[in-house]
Amino acid sequence: MHKTQLLYSKGNFCENYCILTMAGNQAHQNISPNLPEGLRRNMEHFQAKNNIPIHLKGGPLDRILFGSTVVLCGVGVVMLANFIYSMAKKKE
Repeated sequence: MHKTQLLYSKGNFCENYCILTMAGNQAHQNISPNLPEGLRRNMEHFQAKNNIPIHLKGGPLDRILFGSTVVLCGVGVVMLANFIYSMAKKKE
């Protein structure tokens, strides 16, 4: 079956994708006024387009958590390399 036929046989893929994309792009503009004030502020803060990655928008605590995660992953990689080296080395 041809690729285009496969896409159309499962429904109109392009139409569904375009609707989801448009909804995703306009999500930060259409925040409901019926939300509690705290939730509304959080949504506006985290959906603002200010070129800050979402995992760092929470402030200093997010930076500390992200940094510690990176350091722990690095330590894990070093320990894995050490383990592989010690298993590959001949015992004397």
